[in-house]
Amino acid sequence: MSLARRLAMCAIWAAVVVAVLVGLALVFSPYLFAELSASLEPHAIVDPAKPDLGAGRMVDDYWAVQNIDANTYALGEPRYYQANYAYLIVGGRRALLFDAGSGTRAITGVVTSLTHLPVTVMPSHLHFDHTGGIAPFMSVAMIDLPDIRADVTNGRLTPSRYEYLGMIDGLVPPTFSVTEWVKPGTTIDLGGRVLRVLHVPGHTQLSRSV
Repeated sequence: MSLARRLAMCAIWAAVVVAVLVGLALVFSPYLFAELSASLEPHAIVDPAKPDLGAGRMVDDYWAVQNIDANTYALGEPRYYQANYAYLIVGGRRALLFDAGSGTRAITGVVTSLTHLPVTVMPSHLHFDHTGGIAPFMSVAMIDLPDIRADVTNGRLTPSRYEYLGMIDGLVPPTFSVTEWVKPGTTIDLGGRVLRVLHVPGHTQLSRSV
């Protein structure tokens, strides 16, 4: 084989190797970033400064509440570095808490200050900042999808490592019982208030909205 032909073959193989490496980087980069993010983007979990709320009121030194209407509340964590909001939707017989907060501070106290009805929590998705506070709740609803059912062992659900992403803040995925499975497109009756559950992939493959 001539030198020119050997050089051409080497160039082709080099291009193939580069293409494979680029492909692998694209496939695994979200996982690699998640694993390294704590080191790449160090952050304080809770801001010590007093938050400047655009709307609503602080109910203690951590939680904010905004009344959306007489029976719907936005529960905010303005000092938490991701500034999450959960939503408490109150019906005549029970209430639905859409997302459980980050778990940095327990959400149960602010919830019970707003309603004495039984509360079912339903996470929008399984990331740590939306399910970190789920453990204290005895009633948990989940959208009924095969990938979520696959996380259930012996009747209890544990999000997978990359569904939860808790390694960003050094957190371990919680394990909890699901008391209510809700098919996409079906409804949750809170008593005089009916919510329709929509499956809306986007932020994560398994994201959903109520």
